Amino acid sequence: MIGAARLFNNEQLVVGAHFGSLSFCLGKSMKKTFALIGTAAAALMFSGTAHADVGSGFVGLSYSNGNPIDLESVGIDGRVAFGSNIQLDAGYNSIHSGDLNRWDIGGHFFSRSDQWLWGGFVGYENFDASGGSADEWTVAGQTQYYVDKTILSGNLSYSRTNALGPDINTIQLTGDARFFATDNFTVHLGTGYGRIDVSGSNGNFWTYGGGAEWKPDQLPISIYGDIGVVDPDGGGSNSTTWTVGVRYNFGGGSIYDRERHGASLSSPRGFLDLLF
Repeated sequence: MIGAARLFNNEQLVVGAHFGSLSFCLGKSMKKTFALIGTAAAALMFSGTAHADVGSGFVGLSYSNGNPIDLESVGIDGRVAFGSNIQLDAGYNSIHSGDLNRWDIGGHFFSRSDQWLWGGFVGYENFDASGGSADEWTVAGQTQYYVDKTILSGNLSYSRTNALGPDINTIQLTGDARFFATDNFTVHLGTGYGRIDVSGSNGNFWTYGGGAEWKPDQLPISIYGDIGVVDPDGGGSNSTTWTVGVRYNFGGGSIYDRERHGASLSSPRGFLDLLF
């Protein structure tokens, strides 16, 4: 796995020592319980779509890999919009290099007009391995701007990671531009800047990447691919991750309808996502 000491070349930033062995102080059984609760809640979210005032959403399967460390991951995730002001997300990943399991759940609360969206996000993420587990909470402010066939998105997030030793605090500002060649073919480009702080020691980093998604007009299935890079300041090693996947889209309509009127918001995450 990618240790933070490798990503952030700072002798005083010793976070990599905490994560290299995955020996975290938080109890494995308790965290797994929280994760199972989150998964059960997610199942309730999706099973209720036939009976609630829901917008569009999706359930997806994905495969990811990356370098400089070969980290294979298979995942399932989903988003669903309830009414016009709530979006709920949930996901699970099995990371084969290191026998890791990742769980996440989050909620978005927002107001959307013809041109703007303003809102907030609260999310929880858990990593579980044979040697222990770690968890992370994230809060964020979110916005989107709509013009023609373009959606501009921005997130300002704060994350706290609880693990062996001091807490790890991460602040990130990210932006994304999504363009629609047709209602069912979209490409996006994104970038961001962040800062990690551990007991007064810190490191800064850039993120950038992009991707595309396509759906046949008469089918609810879409395919997508993404690539993301973490580029630390100060001479650390870059980390690149690529993902391919398939989604079952529900609620009717096109990808544009989903992104413009439905479950369109990304889930900001913190330090753990930089590692894996």
